[in-house]
Amino acid sequence: MTSREVTAKPTSSKSTSEVSPPPAIPKRNRLPIILNLRLGNLLGGILLLLGAAIGSYASQLTLGPVYGDIPASLHHPKICSAIFAIAWGSKAILRRVIPRPLWVLPILAFYVPAIQRSLLQFSEKWGAEWGPIYTELLSYYPALLLAVLGVSYLVEMPSLALDIIPAAVSYGIFKVARDKLPGLLAHRIGSAWVFTRCGLTNLAAGLYGLFSPAALLLLAIPGMIHSGYYNPGCTEAAGMRYLNATLAPQNYTVLARAESLTGYISVMENTFEKYRVMRCDHSLLGGEWLMPPSGLEHLANGERETIYPVFVMLEAVRLIRPGPAARNPKALMMSVFPGTGKGA
Repeated sequence: MTSREVTAKPTSSKSTSEVSPPPAIPKRNRLPIILNLRLGNLLGGILLLLGAAIGSYASQLTLGPVYGDIPASLHHPKICSAIFAIAWGSKAILRRVIPRPLWVLPILAFYVPAIQRSLLQFSEKWGAEWGPIYTELLSYYPALLLAVLGVSYLVEMPSLALDIIPAAVSYGIFKVARDKLPGLLAHRIGSAWVFTRCGLTNLAAGLYGLFSPAALLLLAIPGMIHSGYYNPGCTEAAGMRYLNATLAPQNYTVLARAESLTGYISVMENTFEKYRVMRCDHSLLGGEWLMPPSGLEHLANGERETIYPVFVMLEAVRLIRPGPAARNPKALMMSVFPGTGKGA
């Protein structure tokens, strides 16, 4: 048998059975990224973001009467955005330092009114630009950081690179809720205690309390008592006592006080010069003399005079008989502030 015939022999059945077929490609019936998201965690994250938005709105309302609405809100949105970026970007590092942020969050939130009340006493020293930053840096911003950390812990992703998705969604929910709150609560501010500045802060703290053990909430009781009985910005009785004690050396007495969308409306009376004014935060809305000036009592006709005689002078233009019409009439009208010249 030649070598060519040997090589031409067919292979045996044994060698044929040793050759295995190529492996089959498994079918993919799900996403390559497995997300372990529970509905309870998602709802919990939304509640935390809603509480953070309510706390932001309440904090700005608290700072408004002291610093003004514009200075108080000048840097607030940018700092809130930075806190979201820090919380999500440093989640792995902060987890070692703050493993359970939701346990501490409600305790801190219930003390925010007391902290802000103490810090507002430094408003004159800090000024309108840095005062709101310093005040919220020691009160609201730490609570916001803990809330965002809690959301990041509830919504876990397979890798840190994918955290950008829930981070963007969480900030969007916070931003939309924060922008919608003023319009939703515009006609309810001051109608009930829960719709006041202090009440909204405690409402946010109550939402945070749903995620903390009940035993730890006992540590927040002193903050609740301070807000309910001793904080002038939270209770009407404490506010009236504090204001009258402070304004007594200047011969002023607060007769009535209420909270509204535009600020604190108060009616004050000067006990020395005998006049009464209505004030909204830093603005005087109007006033009248309770008694006629000394020596002119005989001219009193039962009508009280306004404390702004310039308005009377402007209205008196209507009573003056005009002279002959000039061919080229010219006039200069100067008002004390915008709005007074229109009615004259």
